Amino acid sequence: MIIEKIAGNIHDYPVEGRSIEMVALDRDSLSRPHQKVAAQSGEVFALSLPRGHVLEAGDVIYADEKRVVAIELEAEDALLIRPQGQLQWARAAYNLGNLHRSAFIQEDRIVTPYDAVLESVMQRLGVSYERANCPVDGVRANVSHREGHFHHPHGQVQGLHAGGSDE
Repeated sequence: MIIEKIAGNIHDYPVEGRSIEMVALDRDSLSRPHQKVAAQSGEVFALSLPRGHVLEAGDVIYADEKRVVAIELEAEDALLIRPQGQLQWARAAYNLGNLHRSAFIQEDRIVTPYDAVLESVMQRLGVSYERANCPVDGVRANVSHREGHFHHPHGQVQGLHAGGSDE
């Protein structure tokens, strides 16, 4: 079966007595709009979503009168970073960005794929963390290109060119 659009999200989808079947994907697979995925029953679905579409946990890829098939995020080796206070939040977030690590913000913590270097940085900062096997999800910390993220040209920041003068 070929799936060309998402039917909604399980959190607000009308399930109404139907069974729910999940398709477990790793974090990297969420950004692949064209792929084959297998549901818990073993049934294979071919995704052919619009270019640039990024799946989210809970996305409903199929529904009929008996069942609803949705995406869930697989658990992976992760760091659960729990900064205390604004200063620790700022320092933890700065270092995550400086190390170019993906991060997902939850109410009381930052979740990121496990990385030994990042673990060492959190130790040196004195920020509480734990290592866990869990889905790496939450509100994505970075802004994607579709959301207006851009990089300024090297040597040019806010009208200043490499020569140092405002032209």
